[in-house]
Amino acid sequence: MNLARLLTGLATVALASGLAAQEVDRTVLPVPVPAFGGLVAPAVAQSRAEYPRRVTAPAGAPNVVLVLTDDVGFATSSAFGGPVPTPNLERLVRMGVVYNRFHTAAMCSPTRAALLTGREPHAVNFGSIGELTMGFPGFQGVLPRSAASVASVLSYNGYSTAMFGKEHNVPHAQVGPAGPFDLWPHRRGFDYFYGFVNGAMNQFDPALFENGVPVDLSDKPDDYILDRDLVDHAIGWVHEQQAAAPDKPFFLYLAPGSAHSPHQAPAEWIARFHGAFDSGWDSMREAIIARQYERGIVPHGTSLTPRPDAIPSWDSLLPLERQVQARMMEVYAAQIAFQDAQFGRLLGELKRTGEADNTLFLFIQGDNGGTAEGGLAGEINHAGRMANALEEPTELLAARLDEMGGPDTDQLYSAGWGWAVNTPFAWTKQVASHLGGTRNPLVVAWPGRIPAGGQVRPQYAHVADIYPTILAAAGLPVPQEVDGVAQQPLGGTSLLASFIDPAAPESRTEQAYELFGNRALYRDGWLANTRPARLPWYYGPPTGTPLDYEWELYYLLDDFAQARNLAAQHPEQLAEMRARWDELARAGQMYPVSDDFSFRNFADTSTRPQARTSFTFWGAGISVPQQQGPGLGNRSFMIEAELAELGGQPLGGVVAAVGSQLGGWSFYIENGRPVAFLARAAGEHYAVSGAQLPRGDVRLRFEFAYAGPGRNGSGTMRIFVSEELSGSGEFPHTISSPVPFAETFDTGGDTGAQVSRAYPRGGKLSGELRELRITLGD
Repeated sequence: MNLARLLTGLATVALASGLAAQEVDRTVLPVPVPAFGGLVAPAVAQSRAEYPRRVTAPAGAPNVVLVLTDDVGFATSSAFGGPVPTPNLERLVRMGVVYNRFHTAAMCSPTRAALLTGREPHAVNFGSIGELTMGFPGFQGVLPRSAASVASVLSYNGYSTAMFGKEHNVPHAQVGPAGPFDLWPHRRGFDYFYGFVNGAMNQFDPALFENGVPVDLSDKPDDYILDRDLVDHAIGWVHEQQAAAPDKPFFLYLAPGSAHSPHQAPAEWIARFHGAFDSGWDSMREAIIARQYERGIVPHGTSLTPRPDAIPSWDSLLPLERQVQARMMEVYAAQIAFQDAQFGRLLGELKRTGEADNTLFLFIQGDNGGTAEGGLAGEINHAGRMANALEEPTELLAARLDEMGGPDTDQLYSAGWGWAVNTPFAWTKQVASHLGGTRNPLVVAWPGRIPAGGQVRPQYAHVADIYPTILAAAGLPVPQEVDGVAQQPLGGTSLLASFIDPAAPESRTEQAYELFGNRALYRDGWLANTRPARLPWYYGPPTGTPLDYEWELYYLLDDFAQARNLAAQHPEQLAEMRARWDELARAGQMYPVSDDFSFRNFADTSTRPQARTSFTFWGAGISVPQQQGPGLGNRSFMIEAELAELGGQPLGGVVAAVGSQLGGWSFYIENGRPVAFLARAAGEHYAVSGAQLPRGDVRLRFEFAYAGPGRNGSGTMRIFVSEELSGSGEFPHTISSPVPFAETFDTGGDTGAQVSRAYPRGGKLSGELRELRITLGD
């Protein structure tokens, strides 16, 4: 298709949209209902009826499919020279164009906030992830009503809207059953939401919500896995939407958790990559850049940035370490490849039904670069190491080689692999000062409207540009008011012109970044940035202040990979850009800068009633986020349960549980005997059992006396039945926190990933739980 025809096609959409805009003012949403224009008389025959007109999408407005993967670096997939075969993403590349200078915000929540609101992350209160907020404007983790989501705008303008997967912008204090739900996806413009509200999620035993209601997965099939489930629901939703309103365009947002931790995949997919990464991360970078040259993903002559000093060379590892590291990358590759296959099912179904021909596809490979948060050795229990200071020596990892990527892991590869999948750039996720943290590929396809063939678009772009791009493609104006609230200015600009013209001028010439003290400013080809001081896998006390970070200077138009520091040659340029960054930071809520994690509120603990020492739960089936439930870590506690038999059946199942087999507590009845069970890590479990319970009503009490010393110390568990001691025993170690952090405190069952395998899936209590009381000690 020639350029003239493409321009004519876009002009036709714009003209049709302009005519529609004359009929209704779409700058105020919802569009006000016009005054009644008919006639009301005493008799129907003398009256003239007029019904309110439903606002419809502009003529020619396309469907929109937006995909955002998680923690996937610039060079992970084969579509961009990477080592993981992604044939379906390659198919999408051949359908459209690729932006190789597209940028994210270097971490999950900030990127997602900018994506859906079209504003800078700090401008909408997401200067960091929701788990690490600060009590200052720009960092509070609460989206303002003055930044309505693109889903809201599309929904009010005649689109059906749905989201599947990860939502990481709901405040943690609002995740529980008490809400409020006004900041959940189904209340911020999405007609339908099926996914999870957390930073990370187990692929085998996820905690999911459907429009704010927890999803019961107790009957899920044995081969269940989350990425397949998300696409199953996405396809099903499209079928239903098209059955009900085939003339209505849809907006489908797919945000899988892959490949954020935990790295998990079906065993048969992991086996496909056996031995594929035995040569290590250094040689993998060399092979990647050669393929990137060949495919035109990076310009010839691009320098390969050196390995950071903190990351060891592959050759320096011991043979056993290399074996462990290679398997971790095999798991990661399997997860990416499996997720690509699921996207392929969605793409294939849209083609089969004919919807792909009128669909704008936007695929962002990663909400940030590959991560280094697994540290130098990688982890098989990532959350457990952070929360419970678990040690994972190489010998332990090697002994569990065959379990890697399975349901008993919360796996994350090492910093070496995170750095390698960001080829040719330096650094990783969290490092917003360097392209390894912020540069992710964008694929755009729109059959019949933009050229196919995978041409590269070199224009500088940012994730905030997606919102205005979608509205421009749909022929919609940016609203001035939504739900009675004046909207703050956009931070993004439309990429529509460059869809067609690879030489179109850049619509964005300036962009500021800040995350955990790392800062940068892009301006007219130049990039001024700080040099990282806190390593992206370090969460201890600060060693300095980010205000003292050293600044660097690069000219990216001649230095694609940010490899040649020009600070010494151009001090005036650097000084000017530092002053401009400060100006933008003061105006854009980027101060104060801090790399001190102890200063931030992990999991929104500011909203948790720290002084609360008693909890009462009236019955079974209650499930609350663990942050809102009783904290059993590093303290004494007492759990009292009033139980009754039902239908003459003896009591059995879970009374209460929190966490998973990687770290958690479960109090259950097995074969008529009460059990207190502690999972400290996979394979490290402790249990105390009581005597056989009497039939009928039972008063059961678990008393734990924490002895310490310090964190994760020992303690004594005693079990009482109707005030009589039924059993006791010592726990040599405990935990500070249940993990993963998305797990819930449950009564009368054990949802999500189970703490113990001693009871059937879900652990449903066979009797009645009349009352559960928990009292916390020191």
